[in-house]
Amino acid sequence: MNYSELSKVVSGLADLKDQKYPVRVSLAVSKAHKTLSDLLQPYIDEEAKLLREYASFDKDGNIDQSENGGIVLKKGSEAEFNSKYAELIGEDIELPDVASVDADELDKLDRFVAPAEIESLMVVLR
Repeated sequence: MNYSELSKVVSGLADLKDQKYPVRVSLAVSKAHKTLSDLLQPYIDEEAKLLREYASFDKDGNIDQSENGGIVLKKGSEAEFNSKYAELIGEDIELPDVASVDADELDKLDRFVAPAEIESLMVVLR
C-alpha cells in the first residue's frame, strides 16, 4: 500500500467511526483508525514541508489556490514539486497488523451495509 491508498483508508475509517456497528466491529474500526493514522502522520508532515517549499502563498500566508481549487505552485518549481510529490505518495508502506473481526459480525446489523462502507471496512475484516 502507498501513501495515497493509506490516506483513503484512514479517511474511510474516520467516516465509519460515527456509524453504528456491533461492539467488536466498532472497536476494530477505532483501533485500526488510530494505528493507521499514526502511521500516516510522517507522510502528512512531509507533504506539508513540500507545500511550504513549493507552494505560492497569498499576503495572509495561506496557500494560493487556482479557480478550480488546486494548489498554485511557485513559477518554475512545478516539475521538481511533482517529482518529489510522486515519490512521496508512491512510497510503499508496510501495514502493521490491525485489529480485525469476522465479516460475520456485519450480519448482526439491522441495516444494509453500503459498498463504500465495505470497502473501508476491508482493512479490519477477516
